[in-house]
Amino acid sequence: MIKETQIFKYFRSLNWKVNRLFVEKFGKTEVFITITDSTYYIFDLAKFDILFVGPYIPQVGVSVFHRDSLYIASGNKVLRFLRASCVEEIEYENPISQILGVGDMVFVVSNNHLCVQNSDGKITKQINTGKLISIHHPQAYVNKILLIYQSHAILYNFIKEKEVYRFKSLSQNICYVVDSKIVDIVGVGYEDGRVDVVNLKKDKIMFSFPGTEPPTEIDFSSSRLLVVAGGVLRVFDLEDKRIILKRNVKDCAKFLDENHILLSSLDILDIDRDLVVRSKPNCQSEILGIECVEENYFLVFSKAGVFRYNTGNTSTYTKYKFVGQIEKYTVNGDSGAIFGQRILYKLGSSIKKVLSSDVALLATHKNICGIRTDNKIVILNLDTQRIYRTITFEDPVKDIKIDRKHLFLLSESKLKTIKWDSTKFESEEVLVGEDFISFQCFESFILLIGSSRISLLSDGSIFRTFNESDLIKDVTVSPDLKWLAYNTSTTIYIYDILSASLLDTIPCESKFIRFSQDTNFLIVITFTNDIVLLSNKTMWSPNKHTLPLTGNIHAHKKTSFMQATKKSNKLYNEILLQKTLGHTPEDFLSGDSWVHSLKKEDLREIIQALIDNLSVEKGGWIISKLMMHKDLERKDLEILFEKYSEAFSKFEENYLKSVGYLELENEKLV
Repeated sequence: MIKETQIFKYFRSLNWKVNRLFVEKFGKTEVFITITDSTYYIFDLAKFDILFVGPYIPQVGVSVFHRDSLYIASGNKVLRFLRASCVEEIEYENPISQILGVGDMVFVVSNNHLCVQNSDGKITKQINTGKLISIHHPQAYVNKILLIYQSHAILYNFIKEKEVYRFKSLSQNICYVVDSKIVDIVGVGYEDGRVDVVNLKKDKIMFSFPGTEPPTEIDFSSSRLLVVAGGVLRVFDLEDKRIILKRNVKDCAKFLDENHILLSSLDILDIDRDLVVRSKPNCQSEILGIECVEENYFLVFSKAGVFRYNTGNTSTYTKYKFVGQIEKYTVNGDSGAIFGQRILYKLGSSIKKVLSSDVALLATHKNICGIRTDNKIVILNLDTQRIYRTITFEDPVKDIKIDRKHLFLLSESKLKTIKWDSTKFESEEVLVGEDFISFQCFESFILLIGSSRISLLSDGSIFRTFNESDLIKDVTVSPDLKWLAYNTSTTIYIYDILSASLLDTIPCESKFIRFSQDTNFLIVITFTNDIVLLSNKTMWSPNKHTLPLTGNIHAHKKTSFMQATKKSNKLYNEILLQKTLGHTPEDFLSGDSWVHSLKKEDLREIIQALIDNLSVEKGGWIISKLMMHKDLERKDLEILFEKYSEAFSKFEENYLKSVGYLELENEKLV
């Protein structure tokens, strides 16, 4: 499970696990809705494309779709969503166990109470019903519902608040009730696996289907019944009263029509042919790694192939051509190579070379590839397959990298640089220690990665080290060389490289992480091969439930001026400022009453004082408070932002001078 932090918020998941399905209509558009552990997705059924993605929802519980709205329980709250937005939130004293829509009303079961919400979201009734298992609204009744208890079920008039009838055909241990296409006929599932088809008006069991596991899904078409229990889908013919299909599935399924079923794997199953006729692509095999190759795009390497995703539209992907299973891969910028079953492919093309032995290490630079096999390294051209040079070595080589002129080798305790394109075969060595197992090359420094520490090497010496008590699984550096992130088995840590300040800690069980090229996303691969996108863009979005975290003066007024200056005010600057000045998020969330009590004249006085003498040390914190005042005008924002930018530039310059790294700015470290 990934928990949200102050910087990175849940954006979406690619390989989500579907817990519940709804097949509904938005106007004339047929849609299906998938509920996951942390959000929901609304698909166009005809096009099979995502229409809307819900926000992150902690503790997703029971859910129901009613009158174009999706109701989801989150702990002791009922959230109502329209399209992709939460439009209503109602809090109860206790956790929610069921939600049911009936006409203009919504029934909520919470701790032995049946609560009734009207269309305005107000709770109009609270009925003490005792310990309910569930409730159900049969089509045949307008103002009556079924109250299902452990030992019996009753018909209850919720207007008069009294019991109308106790059913004889509904026995104990009911776990599922669903309407059929015929009024008065319902399907009833029991804990012992039995499913009864019951006529409620006659209080009579029409027929039963046996089972061994309690059903998790029951659904009707006109003449068929589907039951999902214990990971098995069974389809029954209601006319012949016999089973016509049995198939292993994951969790849930719904009829689309008489002959087609939508599965939780997002496959459409043809019942008569027992064949999947349409499938939603999903990279579900074991993931070997992830790389961000260009802005808005990232590559997922799995044993099944290479998949190219767009961060803005993860509902589809492009699969690169590759035959067999991937064993090794390497990516450098927009170039790369894949190896499997002794065949070397150039990434994204059909160019391949058959090798005579297995590959231990790979490295690429554009069309140049370095291949380590046994005790030698072969440097070749991927396009022409011409071999430039073969280099033998004696010491064990842990990792290799290559550029247009140099080959970098990491051995037991040395980092060796060889000028491979020179006839003189010049080389240099730097002692780095024995505990490093891999490295990454950047324009300004080399990143050395060990099992419990990470070091930055420049001009032959280490100038920054990050130590970790747990085992480091993966490391990523933001493209602007500002941030460094690494993960252990339970946590992701994000540091500012310049100041070595810890910016964020994300509780997350992950095996691979990567920053996107625009640093707007942190892409996480979990141990269950789920692909999760965390976004820091939501940090600047207005939210009715949260207060601002930093002194970003244009975070609350989305104007054209903000759009023009957005790129100049970097996220890392704001966080670095906050850390440097010793402020914590709690400092910015406390003591705000004085802001709201300010008169307009007082506000103008403070703003004028800030304009005349603005310093980062004081101004950033004060401005973040003033953002909450309703009388703040656009012209004030423009002037304050201009002054604040000037002040911050001076502050940053002085800060860099004090730590002695100002000269590295030209080398793009800062």
